[in-house]
Amino acid sequence: TELLSEFIHHMKTQGITLLSNLGTTNEQFNMITAFDFLEHVENPNYLLQTISNRLNDKGIAVFGVPNM
Repeated sequence: TELLSEFIHHMKTQGITLLSNLGTTNEQFNMITAFDFLEHVENPNYLLQTISNRLNDKGIAVFGVPNM
């Protein structure tokens, strides 16, 4: 979900996987983060289920949503 090119480059050099669509992979993750976009998703229940399916057994999801 990151758009800042400098931060994307830094994350990649640290071995952090960046995806714009979880539906493009069956990979399991230790952590999935999503900041300031969940409130814009048309079907948040589907997204949350997809995220849950992509987490390892002890994986964690971190969300940030604005308090407007």
